[in-house]
Amino acid sequence: MPRTKRGNPSPRSRASTFSVEDTEVYLSIYCSGVGKAEHNKWRITTLLPEKTGERTVWVVYRKGYIEPGSATLFPVAGDVVQRLVGDTWVPFGGKESYDSPDFRTRWNFKCHVCGVGPAISKKEDLYDAFTLAALTGTREFPLEHVLFREKGKRL
Repeated sequence: MPRTKRGNPSPRSRASTFSVEDTEVYLSIYCSGVGKAEHNKWRITTLLPEKTGERTVWVVYRKGYIEPGSATLFPVAGDVVQRLVGDTWVPFGGKESYDSPDFRTRWNFKCHVCGVGPAISKKEDLYDAFTLAALTGTREFPLEHVLFREKGKRL
């Protein structure tokens, strides 16, 4: 008898519940289209603050997308963190490359629906803007705010 998988194979349909208290400060980034190309909400990523010395850096929350006011943790498609040595991609877990002086990471906040999204190689430039947004109580914002910030406009 042949075996078949049951259920919906789409990773975006498998949500789980969690407690928001565990990650009280976070920023979730989504896309619902820009201008005339509006579409349904596409959840891109959630970032969490991490204190390193005097500075707060923002790291990708790999467990899923936190939606404000919801106890559901939504899965996200794809990884927004890209690892490179120079211009060569490093597979996840390729730890021997992490010691290279040319090793770097970047974020690729790309909407899988409309294709909009920047690759951000100097993510340090956004840390202060993310921290300020979190301090004002912002927990979720559209991708277009990140796009405007990258082009030198205010978040």
